[in-house]
Amino acid sequence: IIIFNDSLTEEELTELVSFDIPVVSLGIDLKTISSVTWHYKTQMTNLVDEALNRGKEIYFLKVEGAGKMEERMIKAIVNAYSERNKEFNNFIEVPDSYKETYKIVKEKLPSLKNGFFIATRDSIALAALNASLDLNLKVPEDFEFMAMLGTKYSELSRPKLSSFDIDSRVIGKTGMNVLAELINNDEAEIIIKKLPFKYIKRGSTL
Repeated sequence: IIIFNDSLTEEELTELVSFDIPVVSLGIDLKTISSVTWHYKTQMTNLVDEALNRGKEIYFLKVEGAGKMEERMIKAIVNAYSERNKEFNNFIEVPDSYKETYKIVKEKLPSLKNGFFIATRDSIALAALNASLDLNLKVPEDFEFMAMLGTKYSELSRPKLSSFDIDSRVIGKTGMNVLAELINNDEAEIIIKKLPFKYIKRGSTL
C-alpha cells in the first residue's frame, strides 16, 4: 500500500501496518512506518524571518481539517514568532473552496496591512492573490502570496505564486521504489527517504 493522505491518524496507519503487508507513507514521517517525506521546518522558519525583517506581516489561510502538513506549517510559523518573543494569531479561517476563500479574503484585505499570505495549497493561495488584484493592490509590493504545495497553477497564474518546489512525480516514483524494495526483501526494515526541495519566490507578471 502507498498512502498519500495526511488526514489519517497515527492509529489508523498503525492498524494498516499490523496486517503485515508492505506499506509506504508519502508526506508523513512517523518513524514507525516506511515513508518518503521532505523537511520544510527550517525553510519555513527562514521564510517567516525574512518576511518579518522586510516589515511584512504573516497571514495564514487555514482550512479546517486540512491535515498534518498544515499543522506542521502552522507550528513552524508559531515557533518562528516565538523566537522573536511574539505570538502568532493571524489566522484567516477559510473553507476548502476557491470561490468562498476569494470572498472571505476580499472582505478582509482592506483592513490588513502589508502582508505575506501563506496557504497549504495553491488553489487557496490563488484565491487570495486574485482577490488582492481585483482590489487593485500591488503584488508583491503590498501583499505576497505563497503555497506550500505548488502545481502548474503556481506557474500559470499572473503574477505567479511563490511555492516550495516539491515535485509530486518524484515523490510518487520514490515511494514506488521504496515499496518495491520492501516487497523484494522480506527482511527489509523501515525505510525512510527524505527529499530535498527549495523555495521558489515568484510574484512578477513576467
